[in-house]
Amino acid sequence: MIGGYSLARKKQQIAVIGGGLSGLSCAMELAGKGFNVTVFEKSGKLGGRLWDMDRDLLPEQVIKEDIRQIEENGVNIRLNSCIADLPDLNFDALYVATGICGNTFGLDMENGIIQYDPVSLASSHSGVFVGGSLLSKKLCSPIHSIAQGARAARSIERFVQNVSLTNGRENEETQHTRLYTNIKHEDRKPKVLPKEISSQYTEKEAIDEAGRCMQCECKECVKACDSLAHFGHYPKRHLRDICKTLTSLQGIRSKMIATRVINSCSLCGLCKELCPNDLDMGAICLESRRILVNNDTMPPAFYEFWLRDMLNANDEKICIFKNQPGTPTSKYLFFPGCQMGSSFPGYVEKTYKYLIECLDGGIGLAVACCGAPAEWSGRKELHQEHLKSFVNKWEEMGRPQVILACTTCQKMFSKYLPEVPVKSLWVIMEENKLPLNVKKGGSAPLHFMTLAQAGISRTFKKVNADY
Repeated sequence: MIGGYSLARKKQQIAVIGGGLSGLSCAMELAGKGFNVTVFEKSGKLGGRLWDMDRDLLPEQVIKEDIRQIEENGVNIRLNSCIADLPDLNFDALYVATGICGNTFGLDMENGIIQYDPVSLASSHSGVFVGGSLLSKKLCSPIHSIAQGARAARSIERFVQNVSLTNGRENEETQHTRLYTNIKHEDRKPKVLPKEISSQYTEKEAIDEAGRCMQCECKECVKACDSLAHFGHYPKRHLRDICKTLTSLQGIRSKMIATRVINSCSLCGLCKELCPNDLDMGAICLESRRILVNNDTMPPAFYEFWLRDMLNANDEKICIFKNQPGTPTSKYLFFPGCQMGSSFPGYVEKTYKYLIECLDGGIGLAVACCGAPAEWSGRKELHQEHLKSFVNKWEEMGRPQVILACTTCQKMFSKYLPEVPVKSLWVIMEENKLPLNVKKGGSAPLHFMTLAQAGISRTFKKVNADY
Protein backbone atom coordinates (compact mmCIF):
# COMPACT_ATOMS: atom_id res chain seq x y z
CA MET A 1 0.00 0.00 0.00
CA ILE A 2 1.34 3.42 -1.00
CA GLY A 3 -0.52 6.52 0.17
CA GLY A 4 -3.60 4.39 0.85
CA TYR A 5 -3.62 2.90 -2.66
CA SER A 6 -2.58 -0.54 -3.83
CA LEU A 7 0.29 -0.18 -6.31
CA ALA A 8 2.10 -2.99 -8.10
CA ARG A 9 5.71 -3.12 -6.99
CA LYS A 10 8.46 -2.92 -9.58
CA LYS A 11 11.32 -5.35 -9.39
CA GLN A 12 14.13 -2.76 -9.45
CA GLN A 13 15.94 -1.93 -6.21
CA ILE A 14 16.99 1.70 -5.70
CA ALA A 15 19.35 2.98 -3.00
CA VAL A 16 19.39 6.55 -1.71
CA ILE A 17 22.45 7.54 0.32
CA GLY A 18 21.58 10.45 2.55
CA GLY A 19 18.35 11.06 4.45
CA GLY A 20 18.26 14.84 4.01
CA LEU A 21 15.79 16.87 1.97
CA SER A 22 17.14 15.86 -1.45
CA GLY A 23 17.46 12.18 -0.61
CA LEU A 24 13.99 11.97 0.92
CA SER A 25 12.49 13.84 -2.04
CA CYS A 26 13.99 11.29 -4.44
CA ALA A 27 12.87 8.39 -2.26
CA MET A 28 9.28 9.62 -2.07
CA GLU A 29 9.06 10.12 -5.84
CA LEU A 30 10.37 6.64 -6.62
CA ALA A 31 8.32 4.90 -3.92
CA GLY A 32 5.21 6.58 -5.27
CA LYS A 33 5.92 4.93 -8.63
CA GLY A 34 6.24 1.46 -7.12
CA PHE A 35 10.02 1.10 -6.86
CA ASN A 36 11.67 -0.63 -3.94
CA VAL A 37 13.62 2.17 -2.26
CA THR A 38 16.09 1.98 0.60
CA VAL A 39 17.42 5.12 2.29
CA PHE A 40 20.80 4.89 4.07
CA GLU A 41 21.33 7.61 6.69
CA LYS A 42 24.55 7.72 8.71
CA SER A 43 22.94 9.59 11.64
CA GLY A 44 20.20 8.39 13.93
CA LYS A 45 17.34 10.36 12.31
CA LEU A 46 16.05 11.53 8.95
CA GLY A 47 15.56 15.14 7.92
CA GLY A 48 19.08 16.53 7.67
CA ARG A 49 19.15 20.33 8.06
CA LEU A 50 15.49 20.43 9.12
CA TRP A 51 16.63 19.69 12.65
CA ASP A 52 18.89 22.77 12.62
CA MET A 53 16.00 25.16 12.04
CA ASP A 54 14.39 27.22 14.79
CA ARG A 55 11.85 25.04 16.57
CA ASP A 56 9.49 28.01 16.86
CA LEU A 57 9.46 28.30 13.07
CA LEU A 58 9.43 24.55 12.35
CA PRO A 59 8.10 22.56 15.30
CA GLU A 60 9.52 19.10 15.90
CA GLN A 61 6.09 17.50 15.56
CA VAL A 62 5.77 18.79 11.97
CA ILE A 63 9.09 17.19 11.00
CA LYS A 64 8.16 13.88 12.63
CA GLU A 65 4.78 13.85 10.86
CA ASP A 66 6.42 14.32 7.44
CA ILE A 67 8.95 11.58 8.14
CA ARG A 68 6.14 9.26 9.27
CA GLN A 69 4.44 9.72 5.89
CA ILE A 70 7.67 8.75 4.14
CA GLU A 71 7.91 5.54 6.15
CA GLU A 72 4.24 4.72 5.50
CA ASN A 73 4.83 5.01 1.75
CA GLY A 74 6.92 1.91 1.82
CA VAL A 75 10.42 3.42 1.91
CA ASN A 76 12.89 1.15 3.70
CA ILE A 77 14.81 3.30 6.22
CA ARG A 78 18.24 2.30 7.54
CA LEU A 79 19.53 4.70 10.18
CA ASN A 80 23.08 4.74 11.56
CA SER A 81 24.24 3.19 8.29
CA CYS A 82 27.57 4.52 7.05
CA ILE A 83 28.32 3.37 3.52
CA ALA A 84 32.02 2.86 2.86
CA ASP A 85 32.02 2.15 -0.87
CA LEU A 86 29.37 2.13 -3.60
CA PRO A 87 30.29 -1.30 -5.03
CA ASP A 88 29.29 -2.74 -1.64
CA LEU A 89 25.66 -1.92 -2.51
CA ASN A 90 23.81 -4.35 -4.78
CA PHE A 91 21.17 -2.06 -6.29
CA ASP A 92 19.93 -1.25 -9.81
CA ALA A 93 20.54 2.50 -9.34
CA LEU A 94 21.90 4.82 -6.67
CA TYR A 95 21.26 8.41 -5.65
CA VAL A 96 24.01 10.06 -3.66
CA ALA A 97 22.83 13.05 -1.63
CA THR A 98 25.24 13.21 1.28
CA GLY A 99 25.06 16.99 1.65
CA ILE A 100 27.69 19.73 1.61
CA CYS A 101 31.20 18.33 2.08
CA GLY A 102 29.63 14.86 2.12
CA ASN A 103 31.20 11.57 0.99
CA THR A 104 31.80 11.54 -2.78
CA PHE A 105 32.67 7.83 -2.89
CA GLY A 106 35.53 8.32 -5.34
CA LEU A 107 33.33 9.70 -8.12
CA ASP A 108 35.14 11.76 -10.76
CA MET A 109 35.74 15.34 -9.62
CA GLU A 110 36.43 18.66 -11.34
CA ASN A 111 37.46 21.79 -9.42
CA GLY A 112 36.39 20.14 -6.20
CA ILE A 113 32.87 19.26 -7.43
CA ILE A 114 31.59 15.92 -8.67
CA GLN A 115 31.31 15.71 -12.45
CA TYR A 116 27.66 15.29 -13.42
CA ASP A 117 25.21 15.91 -16.23
CA PRO A 118 23.21 19.07 -15.41
CA VAL A 119 20.06 17.71 -17.06
CA SER A 120 19.88 14.19 -15.64
CA LEU A 121 22.21 14.56 -12.60
CA ALA A 122 23.98 11.39 -13.76
CA SER A 123 27.57 11.01 -12.55
CA SER A 124 30.41 9.56 -14.56
CA HIS A 125 29.54 6.11 -13.12
CA SER A 126 26.67 4.32 -14.81
CA GLY A 127 23.57 4.12 -12.65
CA VAL A 128 24.87 6.57 -10.04
CA PHE A 129 23.13 9.93 -9.74
CA VAL A 130 24.06 12.86 -7.51
CA GLY A 131 22.28 15.95 -6.19
CA GLY A 132 21.51 18.34 -3.37
CA SER A 133 24.16 20.37 -1.56
CA LEU A 134 26.75 17.75 -2.47
CA LEU A 135 27.02 19.45 -5.87
CA SER A 136 27.74 22.86 -4.39
CA LYS A 137 30.44 24.40 -2.23
CA LYS A 138 27.68 26.10 -0.25
CA LEU A 139 24.38 25.01 1.23
CA CYS A 140 21.59 24.83 -1.36
CA SER A 141 18.16 26.26 -0.65
CA PRO A 142 15.69 23.67 0.66
CA ILE A 143 13.52 24.12 -2.44
CA HIS A 144 16.49 23.50 -4.74
CA SER A 145 17.47 20.35 -2.84
CA ILE A 146 13.93 18.96 -3.01
CA ALA A 147 13.68 19.81 -6.73
CA GLN A 148 16.94 18.03 -7.49
CA GLY A 149 15.76 14.95 -5.62
CA ALA A 150 12.62 14.85 -7.74
CA ARG A 151 14.68 15.35 -10.91
CA ALA A 152 17.04 12.51 -9.95
CA ALA A 153 14.03 10.25 -9.39
CA ARG A 154 12.84 10.89 -12.94
CA SER A 155 16.33 10.17 -14.25
CA ILE A 156 16.54 6.91 -12.31
CA GLU A 157 13.17 5.83 -13.70
CA ARG A 158 14.46 6.47 -17.22
CA PHE A 159 17.70 4.64 -16.45
CA VAL A 160 16.03 1.43 -15.31
CA GLN A 161 13.73 1.61 -18.34
CA ASN A 162 16.82 1.90 -20.57
CA VAL A 163 15.65 5.09 -22.32
CA SER A 164 17.36 8.43 -22.90
CA LEU A 165 18.16 10.31 -19.71
CA THR A 166 18.06 13.72 -21.35
CA ASN A 167 15.69 13.68 -24.32
CA GLY A 168 12.93 16.30 -23.95
CA ARG A 169 14.13 17.55 -20.56
CA GLU A 170 15.94 20.77 -21.52
CA ASN A 171 13.34 22.97 -19.81
CA GLU A 172 12.35 20.61 -17.04
CA GLU A 173 13.51 22.65 -14.08
CA THR A 174 14.04 26.28 -15.00
CA GLN A 175 12.53 27.82 -18.11
CA HIS A 176 11.62 31.24 -19.40
CA THR A 177 7.95 32.05 -19.28
CA ARG A 178 5.99 34.09 -21.78
CA LEU A 179 3.46 35.01 -19.12
CA TYR A 180 2.87 38.75 -19.02
CA THR A 181 1.23 40.44 -16.05
CA ASN A 182 0.51 44.16 -16.17
CA ILE A 183 1.16 45.63 -12.72
CA LYS A 184 0.95 49.32 -13.64
CA HIS A 185 -2.37 49.81 -11.93
CA GLU A 186 -1.85 47.40 -9.03
CA ASP A 187 -1.59 48.77 -5.50
CA ARG A 188 1.73 48.02 -3.80
CA LYS A 189 1.09 46.52 -0.38
CA PRO A 190 3.85 46.49 2.27
CA LYS A 191 5.29 43.18 3.41
CA VAL A 192 3.59 41.70 6.47
CA LEU A 193 6.04 40.39 9.09
CA PRO A 194 5.27 38.51 12.31
CA LYS A 195 5.02 40.87 15.26
CA GLU A 196 7.59 38.70 16.99
CA ILE A 197 10.42 38.15 14.50
CA SER A 198 11.30 34.70 15.90
CA SER A 199 7.69 33.48 16.02
CA GLN A 200 5.26 32.16 13.44
CA TYR A 201 2.60 34.23 11.73
CA THR A 202 -0.66 34.62 13.56
CA GLU A 203 -3.72 33.59 11.55
CA LYS A 204 -4.52 37.22 10.69
CA GLU A 205 -0.91 37.99 9.76
CA ALA A 206 -0.79 34.94 7.49
CA ILE A 207 -4.02 35.95 5.75
CA ASP A 208 -2.81 39.53 5.30
CA GLU A 209 0.53 38.41 3.89
CA ALA A 210 -1.12 35.93 1.51
CA GLY A 211 -3.52 38.67 0.47
CA ARG A 212 -0.62 40.64 -1.00
CA CYS A 213 -0.28 38.07 -3.78
CA MET A 214 -1.79 39.10 -7.08
CA GLN A 215 -3.09 36.71 -9.70
CA CYS A 216 -0.25 36.09 -12.13
CA GLU A 217 -2.21 36.18 -15.36
CA CYS A 218 -2.24 38.23 -18.51
CA LYS A 219 -5.78 38.53 -19.91
CA GLU A 220 -4.86 41.71 -21.80
CA CYS A 221 -7.08 40.52 -24.65
CA VAL A 222 -9.91 39.54 -22.31
CA LYS A 223 -9.88 43.03 -20.75
CA ALA A 224 -10.31 44.66 -24.17
CA CYS A 225 -12.48 42.14 -26.05
CA ASP A 226 -16.20 41.99 -25.26
CA SER A 227 -16.45 38.52 -26.80
CA LEU A 228 -13.66 36.98 -24.71
CA ALA A 229 -14.86 38.85 -21.62
CA HIS A 230 -18.37 37.45 -22.14
CA PHE A 231 -17.14 33.86 -22.08
CA GLY A 232 -14.77 34.68 -19.23
CA HIS A 233 -12.04 32.13 -19.88
CA TYR A 234 -8.35 32.40 -20.54
CA PRO A 235 -7.45 32.05 -24.26
CA LYS A 236 -5.66 28.77 -23.46
CA ARG A 237 -8.99 27.32 -22.29
CA HIS A 238 -10.65 28.48 -25.51
CA LEU A 239 -7.89 26.87 -27.60
CA ARG A 240 -8.37 23.58 -25.78
CA ASP A 241 -12.14 23.69 -26.28
CA ILE A 242 -11.75 24.66 -29.94
CA CYS A 243 -9.44 21.70 -30.47
CA LYS A 244 -12.04 19.38 -28.93
CA THR A 245 -14.75 20.86 -31.14
CA LEU A 246 -12.75 20.39 -34.33
CA THR A 247 -11.42 16.89 -33.60
CA SER A 248 -14.25 15.13 -31.75
CA LEU A 249 -16.37 12.53 -33.48
CA GLN A 250 -19.77 13.50 -34.83
CA GLY A 251 -22.59 13.27 -32.30
CA ILE A 252 -20.72 13.64 -29.02
CA ARG A 253 -21.20 16.71 -26.84
CA SER A 254 -17.63 18.03 -27.13
CA LYS A 255 -18.25 18.45 -30.87
CA MET A 256 -20.18 21.63 -30.12
CA ILE A 257 -18.41 22.81 -26.95
CA ALA A 258 -16.71 25.85 -28.54
CA THR A 259 -18.94 26.50 -31.56
CA ARG A 260 -20.37 29.67 -30.05
CA VAL A 261 -16.89 30.93 -29.09
CA ILE A 262 -15.62 30.27 -32.61
CA ASN A 263 -18.49 32.15 -34.22
CA SER A 264 -18.76 35.07 -31.78
CA CYS A 265 -15.40 36.59 -32.72
CA SER A 266 -15.66 39.66 -35.00
CA LEU A 267 -12.15 38.96 -36.44
CA CYS A 268 -11.15 42.55 -35.69
CA GLY A 269 -7.56 41.65 -34.82
CA LEU A 270 -7.52 43.66 -31.58
CA CYS A 271 -6.38 40.65 -29.52
CA LYS A 272 -3.29 40.18 -31.67
CA GLU A 273 -2.40 43.86 -31.37
CA LEU A 274 -2.64 43.71 -27.56
CA CYS A 275 -1.17 40.26 -26.92
CA PRO A 276 2.48 40.32 -25.76
CA ASN A 277 2.91 36.99 -27.58
CA ASP A 278 0.97 37.89 -30.75
CA LEU A 279 -1.77 35.32 -30.21
CA ASP A 280 -4.44 36.02 -32.83
CA MET A 281 -7.74 34.53 -31.70
CA GLY A 282 -9.35 36.00 -34.81
CA ALA A 283 -7.13 33.98 -37.13
CA ILE A 284 -7.77 30.87 -35.03
CA CYS A 285 -11.54 31.37 -35.09
CA LEU A 286 -11.55 32.04 -38.84
CA GLU A 287 -9.61 28.87 -39.64
CA SER A 288 -11.85 26.93 -37.23
CA ARG A 289 -14.94 28.16 -39.10
CA ARG A 290 -13.44 26.97 -42.37
CA ILE A 291 -12.83 23.54 -40.86
CA LEU A 292 -16.42 23.37 -39.57
CA VAL A 293 -17.71 24.31 -43.02
CA ASN A 294 -15.52 21.70 -44.74
CA ASN A 295 -16.70 19.07 -42.25
CA ASP A 296 -20.32 20.15 -42.79
CA THR A 297 -20.74 20.79 -39.06
CA MET A 298 -21.22 24.58 -39.10
CA PRO A 299 -24.66 25.47 -37.68
CA PRO A 300 -26.39 27.58 -40.39
CA ALA A 301 -28.06 29.87 -37.84
CA PHE A 302 -24.82 31.78 -37.26
CA TYR A 303 -24.47 33.22 -40.78
CA GLU A 304 -27.48 32.34 -42.88
CA PHE A 305 -28.99 35.85 -42.73
CA TRP A 306 -25.72 37.64 -43.53
CA LEU A 307 -24.86 35.30 -46.40
CA ARG A 308 -28.28 35.81 -47.96
CA ASP A 309 -27.87 39.55 -47.57
CA MET A 310 -24.47 39.41 -49.27
CA LEU A 311 -25.74 37.24 -52.11
CA ASN A 312 -28.66 39.61 -52.68
CA ALA A 313 -26.37 42.66 -52.64
CA ASN A 314 -24.07 41.07 -55.22
CA ASP A 315 -26.84 39.71 -57.44
CA GLU A 316 -26.46 40.92 -61.04
CA LYS A 317 -29.97 42.42 -60.93
CA ILE A 318 -29.17 44.50 -57.83
CA CYS A 319 -25.47 45.43 -57.72
CA ILE A 320 -24.17 48.45 -59.67
CA PHE A 321 -20.81 48.93 -61.40
CA LYS A 322 -21.10 52.05 -63.56
CA ASN A 323 -18.96 54.93 -64.78
CA GLN A 324 -19.87 58.49 -63.90
CA PRO A 325 -22.73 59.66 -66.13
CA GLY A 326 -21.36 61.35 -69.25
CA THR A 327 -17.84 59.84 -68.90
CA PRO A 328 -16.64 56.77 -70.83
CA THR A 329 -14.02 55.80 -68.22
CA SER A 330 -13.38 56.27 -64.51
CA LYS A 331 -10.16 57.26 -62.79
CA TYR A 332 -11.79 56.47 -59.44
CA LEU A 333 -14.40 53.98 -58.28
CA PHE A 334 -16.44 54.85 -55.18
CA PHE A 335 -17.23 51.70 -53.21
CA PRO A 336 -19.45 52.74 -50.24
CA GLY A 337 -19.94 49.19 -48.97
CA CYS A 338 -22.92 47.84 -47.07
CA GLN A 339 -22.59 49.77 -43.83
CA MET A 340 -22.87 53.31 -45.20
CA GLY A 341 -26.01 52.47 -47.14
CA SER A 342 -27.57 50.61 -44.25
CA SER A 343 -26.84 53.52 -41.86
CA PHE A 344 -28.62 55.97 -44.15
CA PRO A 345 -28.94 55.52 -47.94
CA GLY A 346 -28.80 59.26 -48.43
CA TYR A 347 -25.15 59.23 -47.30
CA VAL A 348 -24.18 57.29 -50.43
CA GLU A 349 -25.82 59.81 -52.78
CA LYS A 350 -24.42 62.86 -50.96
CA THR A 351 -20.91 61.41 -50.71
CA TYR A 352 -20.89 60.48 -54.40
CA LYS A 353 -21.85 64.04 -55.37
CA TYR A 354 -19.13 65.37 -53.05
CA LEU A 355 -16.49 63.17 -54.72
CA ILE A 356 -17.56 64.32 -58.21
CA GLU A 357 -17.03 67.92 -57.08
CA CYS A 358 -13.61 67.21 -55.53
CA LEU A 359 -11.98 64.84 -58.01
CA ASP A 360 -11.32 64.96 -61.74
CA GLY A 361 -11.09 62.10 -64.17
CA GLY A 362 -14.45 60.46 -63.66
CA ILE A 363 -15.89 58.83 -60.51
CA GLY A 364 -17.46 55.43 -61.03
CA LEU A 365 -19.88 53.92 -58.55
CA ALA A 366 -19.94 50.33 -57.27
CA VAL A 367 -22.87 49.40 -55.05
CA ALA A 368 -22.12 45.89 -53.81
CA CYS A 369 -20.76 43.93 -50.85
CA CYS A 370 -17.02 43.41 -50.30
CA GLY A 371 -17.63 39.75 -49.44
CA ALA A 372 -16.86 40.01 -45.73
CA PRO A 373 -19.81 37.76 -44.69
CA ALA A 374 -18.39 34.95 -46.83
CA GLU A 375 -15.02 35.30 -45.10
CA TRP A 376 -16.55 35.65 -41.63
CA SER A 377 -18.59 32.47 -42.11
CA GLY A 378 -15.61 30.40 -43.25
CA ARG A 379 -17.02 29.91 -46.79
CA LYS A 380 -13.63 30.13 -48.46
CA GLU A 381 -14.77 29.00 -51.92
CA LEU A 382 -17.74 31.40 -51.91
CA HIS A 383 -15.43 34.21 -50.83
CA GLN A 384 -12.98 33.44 -53.64
CA GLU A 385 -15.82 33.43 -56.17
CA HIS A 386 -16.92 36.87 -54.99
CA LEU A 387 -13.39 38.30 -55.13
CA LYS A 388 -12.95 36.99 -58.66
CA SER A 389 -16.27 38.55 -59.70
CA PHE A 390 -15.25 41.94 -58.30
CA VAL A 391 -11.84 41.86 -60.00
CA ASN A 392 -13.48 41.08 -63.37
CA LYS A 393 -15.84 44.07 -63.08
CA TRP A 394 -13.04 46.32 -61.83
CA GLU A 395 -10.84 45.40 -64.81
CA GLU A 396 -13.73 46.03 -67.21
CA MET A 397 -13.88 49.57 -65.82
CA GLY A 398 -10.20 50.14 -66.54
CA ARG A 399 -8.70 49.27 -63.13
CA PRO A 400 -9.61 52.57 -61.38
CA GLN A 401 -8.45 53.52 -57.88
CA VAL A 402 -11.10 52.40 -55.40
CA ILE A 403 -12.34 54.85 -52.76
CA LEU A 404 -13.55 53.01 -49.66
CA ALA A 405 -15.92 54.40 -47.05
CA CYS A 406 -15.99 51.34 -44.80
CA THR A 407 -13.11 50.14 -42.62
CA THR A 408 -14.26 46.54 -43.00
CA CYS A 409 -13.98 46.91 -46.77
CA GLN A 410 -10.55 48.49 -46.24
CA LYS A 411 -9.47 45.39 -44.35
CA MET A 412 -10.90 43.00 -46.96
CA PHE A 413 -9.26 44.78 -49.90
CA SER A 414 -5.92 45.09 -48.13
CA LYS A 415 -5.89 41.41 -47.18
CA TYR A 416 -7.30 39.74 -50.28
CA LEU A 417 -7.00 42.23 -53.17
CA PRO A 418 -3.54 43.80 -52.84
CA GLU A 419 -3.45 44.41 -56.59
CA VAL A 420 -6.36 46.86 -56.33
CA PRO A 421 -5.24 50.44 -55.43
CA VAL A 422 -7.44 51.81 -52.66
CA LYS A 423 -7.87 55.09 -50.80
CA SER A 424 -9.93 55.86 -47.73
CA LEU A 425 -12.79 58.33 -48.01
CA TRP A 426 -11.43 60.01 -44.89
CA VAL A 427 -8.13 60.69 -46.66
CA ILE A 428 -10.07 62.32 -49.52
CA MET A 429 -11.85 64.48 -46.96
CA GLU A 430 -8.56 65.43 -45.36
CA GLU A 431 -7.08 66.45 -48.72
CA ASN A 432 -10.16 68.41 -49.81
CA LYS A 433 -12.52 70.78 -48.08
CA LEU A 434 -15.74 69.37 -46.76
CA PRO A 435 -19.06 70.83 -48.03
CA LEU A 436 -19.84 74.22 -46.51
CA ASN A 437 -23.15 72.98 -45.11
CA VAL A 438 -21.40 70.57 -42.70
CA LYS A 439 -22.34 71.69 -39.21
CA LYS A 440 -19.53 72.21 -36.77
CA GLY A 441 -19.82 69.96 -33.75
CA GLY A 442 -22.19 67.62 -35.56
CA SER A 443 -21.93 63.85 -35.64
CA ALA A 444 -20.35 61.73 -38.33
CA PRO A 445 -20.88 58.02 -39.08
CA LEU A 446 -17.74 56.10 -38.16
CA HIS A 447 -17.54 52.34 -38.49
CA PHE A 448 -15.33 50.26 -36.22
CA MET A 449 -11.59 50.62 -36.70
CA THR A 450 -8.89 48.30 -35.44
CA LEU A 451 -5.48 49.25 -34.11
CA ALA A 452 -4.08 48.00 -37.42
CA GLN A 453 -6.02 50.85 -39.09
CA ALA A 454 -4.50 53.50 -36.86
CA GLY A 455 -3.67 55.67 -39.90
CA ILE A 456 -7.31 55.96 -40.89
CA SER A 457 -8.27 56.62 -37.29
CA ARG A 458 -5.80 59.51 -37.07
CA THR A 459 -7.11 60.94 -40.34
CA PHE A 460 -10.69 60.78 -39.10
CA LYS A 461 -9.77 62.56 -35.87
CA LYS A 462 -7.97 65.28 -37.79
CA VAL A 463 -10.92 65.81 -40.15
CA ASN A 464 -13.29 65.85 -37.19
CA ALA A 465 -11.11 68.37 -35.33
CA ASP A 466 -10.86 70.69 -38.35
CA TYR A 467 -14.61 70.85 -38.78
